[in-house]
Amino acid sequence: MGRGELEEFHEFVARTLRDGGSTLSPESVLAQWRRVRHDDEDVSLLRASLAEADEGQLVPAADVLADLRDEFGLGRSDSSPS
Repeated sequence: MGRGELEEFHEFVARTLRDGGSTLSPESVLAQWRRVRHDDEDVSLLRASLAEADEGQLVPAADVLADLRDEFGLGRSDSSPS
């Protein structure tokens, strides 16, 4: 099991203080932490998506849209590409 989020946050705060962040408010440090965590999650999702693409596990968008149109009884609109 990985490290706990609280432990990771504690280390983030310690690094921030060590790197000259002692004038920051607790709220701004928390906001930075949330941005970093969000960015890490985005990168993980992108890596997983790229791995799926490399393995040929993706479904073309046109197929997904066609399935949605069928599922919801929506015909092709005049503006959609053929």
